[in-house]
Amino acid sequence: MSAILSAREFRPAVTHFAATIGLAMLLAVIAATVDSTGATKALALASLIVMLLGTLTAMVRTYLSWRADGRWQIWQGATWFLLGLSLLWFTSALPVVLFT
Repeated sequence: MSAILSAREFRPAVTHFAATIGLAMLLAVIAATVDSTGATKALALASLIVMLLGTLTAMVRTYLSWRADGRWQIWQGATWFLLGLSLLWFTSALPVVLFT
């Protein structure tokens, strides 16, 4: 393995990270602008699920890359960033789902 990081290895992890964050943000913004309480709860819950699924998918990709002797560290970095953001997301969006 070369020590130089190629775009072929880096781009899928960054795309996955950006798509997960982008979709969750879109759902959260829509949830904040909707007037209906039920729709707000559903969209806030959907943004939580998107973050959770994005994090779990990055974990699976880390494992698969490790098994294939690939550059798994890139996916592990994406996993850690998504995990940290997921925890922050849960602490901010979960009260909206539970208490509104």
